[in-house]
Amino acid sequence: MRSTAARDRATIRLPDLGVFRSSARLTRPSTTLEVRWIHRGSLPEAMIGWLGPFGNRIERREDRYLVDPVASDLGVKIRDAVQLDLKAFRGSRGELRVPGTVRGRLELWEKWSFPLHARALPPADAAGWLTLEKIRRRRSFRVDDHEMVERPVDEAELPGCAIELTEVVLGQGRWWTLGLEATGDPETLGRNLDAAVARLFREPSPDPKLLDLRHSMSYPRWLTGDPRVDRGRRSRSERTRVTSPTSRAG
Repeated sequence: MRSTAARDRATIRLPDLGVFRSSARLTRPSTTLEVRWIHRGSLPEAMIGWLGPFGNRIERREDRYLVDPVASDLGVKIRDAVQLDLKAFRGSRGELRVPGTVRGRLELWEKWSFPLHARALPPADAAGWLTLEKIRRRRSFRVDDHEMVERPVDEAELPGCAIELTEVVLGQGRWWTLGLEATGDPETLGRNLDAAVARLFREPSPDPKLLDLRHSMSYPRWLTGDPRVDRGRRSRSERTRVTSPTSRAG
């Protein structure tokens, strides 16, 4: 996959599917610091109680992911048939550790988002795409005098940190995932995530074994391990790439 830009438009070339042309002006990418855990099975009610309250707003949507087994450091997602999200892994930031409760991989990601017209959607049977049905519970926080203050989830893109607890259906399988995503200036991402962890993880996890390194991974890394993906479909020369006018994915 390649992304090139004219002065104010983006062109994204995806393998097997031709070219997507964004109708919006190209914006600067956002940078996030993230940690995520993914488990097979139904979401434990105890996790909802531990990380809540989530209020009455539960989001239900369908996302489609382009899976490239040799490019787990890149994420390509069509969000609910209206938006194309591109994510590039920008390196590890070590581990998140909460004694006796949590251990996860901290990852830096860069993301671009584009509105997507219905006529640009890939066919339902397009090779390499997986459809995930999601039920999402979210909370969002901003930092105020080094304390986390809860805010509407509509403000999650602003500097601060969001927590997401999601049930996922993929084919006949069911999974659940917990993710934290810190946003803001690069120099404040670690502070924002640490403040959210201090606020949310005051009490021990209902099952400390759930939030361990073995289950800590991004969506792209998880999906490249899905057995339904044809690992031999693309040659080495067809590996996915994403570029921007100002940076190049490593």
